[in-house]
Amino acid sequence: MCSTHLALESTLMQQVNKMTEATTNANKKSLSANQVQIIVIVVFLFGLCLRLIGLGALSFSVEESQTAWQALQVARDLPAETASNAVYQGLTAVTLAVMQANTFWARFWPALAGASLALVPLFWRRRMTPFLTIGLALVLALDPVLFILSRQIGSAIFVLAGLAWALTFFFAGKPVGVGVATAVALLGGSWIWAIMFIVLIALGLAYLINKVALKQFAESLLNVCPIRRSPVKFVLGFVITLLALATSFGLDPSGLSGIAGGLVAFTHQGFATSLVPAWVQLYRWAAYSICPLILALAAAVHAWREYAKGKQALSILIVVFLIGAVLFANLGPSGLVFVQIPLWILALSEVERLVKIKPEQPWVSRLVFIFSLVMCVYLAISWKSFLSAFPGTLAFSQQGLAFGLGLVLLGLIYLFSGLGWSFQAAGKGVASAITLVLLVSTLSLTFSSTVIKAKNAALIWSDTPVLDSTDEIAKVLHEFERLNTFEAETASVAILDPNLAGYAWFFNQFGQVRMPLVLPEGESPEVILSHPDWQLSPDQPYRGMDFIASRQINWATLPPIDLVNSAFNQTFTTEPAMAILWIRQDLFTGANP
Repeated sequence: MCSTHLALESTLMQQVNKMTEATTNANKKSLSANQVQIIVIVVFLFGLCLRLIGLGALSFSVEESQTAWQALQVARDLPAETASNAVYQGLTAVTLAVMQANTFWARFWPALAGASLALVPLFWRRRMTPFLTIGLALVLALDPVLFILSRQIGSAIFVLAGLAWALTFFFAGKPVGVGVATAVALLGGSWIWAIMFIVLIALGLAYLINKVALKQFAESLLNVCPIRRSPVKFVLGFVITLLALATSFGLDPSGLSGIAGGLVAFTHQGFATSLVPAWVQLYRWAAYSICPLILALAAAVHAWREYAKGKQALSILIVVFLIGAVLFANLGPSGLVFVQIPLWILALSEVERLVKIKPEQPWVSRLVFIFSLVMCVYLAISWKSFLSAFPGTLAFSQQGLAFGLGLVLLGLIYLFSGLGWSFQAAGKGVASAITLVLLVSTLSLTFSSTVIKAKNAALIWSDTPVLDSTDEIAKVLHEFERLNTFEAETASVAILDPNLAGYAWFFNQFGQVRMPLVLPEGESPEVILSHPDWQLSPDQPYRGMDFIASRQINWATLPPIDLVNSAFNQTFTTEPAMAILWIRQDLFTGANP
């Protein structure tokens, strides 16, 4: 009996030692909390630096230029319209008052707000695995949709950042942080009101479907709500931030009206008919979100099949935000940024599931991965050539045949590997190769949007015309300054065409920029911008130069093949608008006054 007891005890101790050893080895393999923090901070800095690259070289859309011009007017203590995006105007006006008024500083705060999203997973790391924490930080820093729209003025990036940080501080128990972030979201433009409208409708539907579950969810939020414990701290953070941003830190006391500016813009534009077709919103999103979209679809299928409530809620949230982006398409394409965070969380959960799969024959997975990766690269190259060839030509048929054979070969790799060894190992190898290629494709869209194809990215993600020829105009004016024929600080500009009002920002160094409908008699500004049909009178001694004022994509007339092709080549046929730059004749060297 005693020997049996000793044997049993010895067996139990061996099992405990094995479990302890396995746990120790697992802990050694996983990253520590400090390592995760360092990695996330490095990712944030990388994302910020990437957003600042070529920031001053990006083309302005008409809407962006007008928003930047309003901020500059506040910085120079000039009358300005009520801002619909008060947080942008408040921060940028102060920056332009202190720093140089250029395109870089005009775009700086949206870029910083977008980059800050990469730090959000750091505060959720105790609720997520190290893989998901680091992965989410990476995609929030490098996702092409978030990246491009965080480098544009007037987008919904402030609303997204404010809501993300408000939610983060809420569960972290920081009432001051909740107040500050909520104020930023409230002043971030019209999209905050669109999101509130969408959420209210979703809550109403949830109440009709299962009011008991909704009530339990509300009670759980109240139990952790930091505002109930410290309402004074929340109010102080909210009110001080609201007043500081709305008044541009005291530069514009009348800017308090900007608190309701987003609501006014929402009521005027939110339910209006969009000038750009609603399907364009979905096209933009799908073209720049192929990787997370495919992975999230796979994760959603597993979630609804396995009744994973958290992932099911994320998939519903994605659909709700997509519907909202299409419903309020007239507010611009930036509403799609709200889709990206839940989309990537769902996508990364699928990647994490794929990583955790341990096939019985790992060498088979590695071998299949190598062959599948080569085949995926071939498919990517042949697909691009397939789309570039004109439909109906011999080259088009040849490229289509080559692409089809590539798909067949990829399927045969999976089939024969599964029949010969293991379908699980073959599936992991093929899925890993496809995921890697999709991730690289997503990163290529981000990196190509920095400098090389920045103008095309600006065109694709703008519903208003993108201003052109600004560099050419700047070179002409700088040449006159170099010849000492005039000084920009004391010179004046008259913009006679309301459609050219966006160019006011680019004359920010001039002493006076006006936008009269008709040039007053007896006045001769140094520079005039006009429509091509505007004619000089004999008493107006100016020399004119034709230039392309702006370009815009005509989405409604683009053929389907060009739409698909543009997702890879990022090239579009644009419609140019012409204008004339007039310079007073006496400014030319050797000319008579």
